Amino acid sequence: LEVYFLHKENEELNSTLQGANEELTEINENLEGLVKERTAELEFQNKLLTIAQNVLHALPVAVVGLDLSGLIVQSNEIADELFAPGISSLISLRAKQNLPEELNALIPQTKKGEIRSGTLKITDKEYIIKGSRMQTDSGQEGVILVIIPG
Repeated sequence: LEVYFLHKENEELNSTLQGANEELTEINENLEGLVKERTAELEFQNKLLTIAQNVLHALPVAVVGLDLSGLIVQSNEIADELFAPGISSLISLRAKQNLPEELNALIPQTKKGEIRSGTLKITDKEYIIKGSRMQTDSGQEGVILVIIPG
C-alpha cells in the first residue's frame, strides 16, 4: 500500500515537474523572441547612428556641439582638423580652452536661444560662424556651432 502511494505521489510530482518544464520552455522561447526583437532594433538604431555620423563627417563645414556646461560633445572631422590638429578629436574637451575666442564669444548668447553669427580668421582664411541652441523633446540641450569657409 505504501509503495502504491509513493508511486502515485511520484507520478504527481513528475506531472507537476513536466508542467513546470513546459512553462519554462515557453517562457524561454518568449524571452528569446524578445531578445531577437531588441537586438534587431538596436542594430537598426546603430546603423542610423553610423549614417548620421558619416553625414556629419562628410559635411563641407566644421560642426561643433557643446553641452550647456561648455563641454564639446560632438565634432566632425573638419572641426577637429581646424581646432585640434595634433589631437584625434575635440570631443570631451572644454570649448573655452580649445576653441578660438570668437567662437567662445558666441556661446553665451546662443545658450539663451539667440541664433548668432560672426566671422573668424584662421591662418589667413575667413570663416563665417553661426551658433544655434539645441533643445529637443528628449531633453537634449546644447549649442551647435557651424564654421563655414568664406
